[in-house]
Amino acid sequence: MDENRHLGDSYEGHSPHGTTATNLSDLATMILRDRNHPSIIMWSLCNEEGLRGRPEGERLFAAMKRVVHLYDNTRPITCAINADWLTNGITDEDLIGVNYRYRNYDKIHKANPRFAMFASEANNQKTTRGEYASDKSAGMCSSYDLSDKTWLEQVNRPFICGSFTWTGFDYKGEPNPYGWPDVSNNTGLMDCCGFPKDKYYYFESCWSDKPMVHLMPGSWNWPGKEGQNIRVLAFSNAKQVELFLNGHSLGTKDVPHDDYAEWEVPYQPGQLVAKAYGPQSTIHSPKSDPLQTVATDTVETTGAPARIDLSPDRTILRANAEDAVVVPVSILDAQGRVVPDAASRVMFSLSGPGQILGVSNGDPADHDTDKSNHRNAFHGHCMVLIEAGAQGGTIQLTASSPGLDSGVVTFKVR
Repeated sequence: MDENRHLGDSYEGHSPHGTTATNLSDLATMILRDRNHPSIIMWSLCNEEGLRGRPEGERLFAAMKRVVHLYDNTRPITCAINADWLTNGITDEDLIGVNYRYRNYDKIHKANPRFAMFASEANNQKTTRGEYASDKSAGMCSSYDLSDKTWLEQVNRPFICGSFTWTGFDYKGEPNPYGWPDVSNNTGLMDCCGFPKDKYYYFESCWSDKPMVHLMPGSWNWPGKEGQNIRVLAFSNAKQVELFLNGHSLGTKDVPHDDYAEWEVPYQPGQLVAKAYGPQSTIHSPKSDPLQTVATDTVETTGAPARIDLSPDRTILRANAEDAVVVPVSILDAQGRVVPDAASRVMFSLSGPGQILGVSNGDPADHDTDKSNHRNAFHGHCMVLIEAGAQGGTIQLTASSPGLDSGVVTFKVR
């Protein structure tokens, strides 16, 4: 959904009373820029605008729609509305976009049964990667705060044709829900670095046909909590999941559609394993097919941090002074397992025709500058972004931290 922010030609935070539509060149530029992108499936002409429920809002929307149709009449037009749907002055849209307010879905559909409806902004639930208890003073949100309740409000209504989740990634600014000390927000399925949160795997289980299972919490390091119950969830698109602790079965549970299985597990160090069971051919095979293990996930109690691992998705760069690559960094124990509570300070050095552009770690309350060559790991991970220069050659990136074996990766610049 390609979205224009305001109604009319205003540059205010929200279009005020008296806004005109005499200069819609920004809207025209957006359509011309993006109309050949097959990923664009609809045009949204405004987001959460107060004028939407007034006659002048309807006039502005109509003027904007005419401009869109000058350049493209192949895609439907919508707007993202966050209140007053039943008195909304905009009646010329092709699709009804609803931001939040789930209890009104039925009322909106009843009043507008001929319109397709979608969630234009939804499932805004705050979670912090690797955190399993909320802490306002630290700006951390529990990963157990899933978007399942709001998501099920959408998926269980067949007249809702889809949903845009706010957001895919965390982003700088709008620190919420706590404000300071956060400098970014906690809304994403992934953190600012693109490291997946547990919530990411919940939505994968809802949308993916490839058999999968994911255990939450993603850490089995709970010293001092021996014998205390830990809430364990399994996200899977398989029919059933069986949970094992140190080789002993804790029972098999059905996985409800678009939901998850859950156990209370008395903590003891060791290995937690989930086995997902479904038909071997496809998870959508007839129920009569025998169930087999189609996916597994393991969470283990780890040792102390021992070494640094660098895992870029490519090691060949172009010598154009523009090609850049993200290098994920993981803190591993002696057995090669990510240490989920590691916060080691990692120093980066680079040799060869390139430069370090920045660093990050996904911690919403980390106040270190991103323009640096060092960063703390956050729950076992951080990242560095490097850029090739204009000359060919070899770049060597080294990541080091006191007491840890360094990580080294080499890039060819061509």
